[in-house]
Amino acid sequence: MKKNTQRVDRVTKRLKTALGQSPRLDQFKREDARKVRNYMLELGSLTPASVKRELNIVKAIINHAITEFELICNNPFKKRDIAGLGEDFEKRDPFPA
Repeated sequence: MKKNTQRVDRVTKRLKTALGQSPRLDQFKREDARKVRNYMLELGSLTPASVKRELNIVKAIINHAITEFELICNNPFKKRDIAGLGEDFEKRDPFPA
C-alpha cells in the first residue's frame, strides 16, 4: 500500500513539474500529455518502459476522476506513443544466474 502511494506521489510530482502547474482536469489537452511524456523521457533516469508504466498511472487517475465526477471530457493520455518503446534492447533476466 505504501509503495503504491509513493508511486502515485512521484508520478503526480513529475506531472506538475513538467507542466509547471496542476491543470484542471477538463482543461487538459493532448499537448499537455506530450509535455509530460517528453519530460519523463528527457529525465534520463527512466526507460521508455518505465515512462509507459508511469503514464499508465496518470491515465488511470484521470479515468477514475472522469468516472467519479461524471465529467464529459477525454483522457489526453489515451493512446499516447512512447519513443523507444518496442525497439530492440537488452532485456534483463527475470532471475539472476
